[in-house]
Amino acid sequence: SGSSQVAPTDRQLVEALVELASDSRWRFGQVVAFGDGAKDLWAPLAARLDAPLVSAGGLDPAAVPLIVAPQPLTGDPAWDAAVRTVESRNAGCVFVLEQAGTGPARADVVGVLTDDGVRRTGTPSPSHALTEAQHPAARLAPRRLALS
Repeated sequence: SGSSQVAPTDRQLVEALVELASDSRWRFGQVVAFGDGAKDLWAPLAARLDAPLVSAGGLDPAAVPLIVAPQPLTGDPAWDAAVRTVESRNAGCVFVLEQAGTGPARADVVGVLTDDGVRRTGTPSPSHALTEAQHPAARLAPRRLALS
C-alpha cells in the first residue's frame, strides 16, 4: 500500500486504536479523558469501545481504564497519578495521539511521533502495533487489558 507522505489525522489515529483494541480483544471499563483538546474524539472512541467516558476525577482503577490525551501531560499531577495507577495495578492502557519522537516513552500506545511538534508522515498501522503489543517483552505484555 506504500507509505503516505501526509501525517495522520486525529480521527485516523483514533480509528487505528479502535482497530487495535478490537483485534487484541481489549475491553476497557472506562475511557478517561485528559487535556482540553480532542473531546470530540473521545466520546466516539468511548462509544465504539462500549465504555463510559469520564474525566480525570472519575478514574476507577478497578475498571481497567483506557487513559487518553492529545499528548503526554507529564508534570500534571492528575495525569502522572493516573499513569502510575495503571502501571502499579498493571491493568489498563495509556494512549496519546502524539508524543515527541525523542525522550522517554510516556504512553503505552502512541498514535504518531512528532519532531519539533510536527507529526511524522505515514499511515497508522494497527497490525504493526498489534504485533508490537503482543511481543513478550512489550510494555503491555503483562498488563491486564480486559475486564474479566
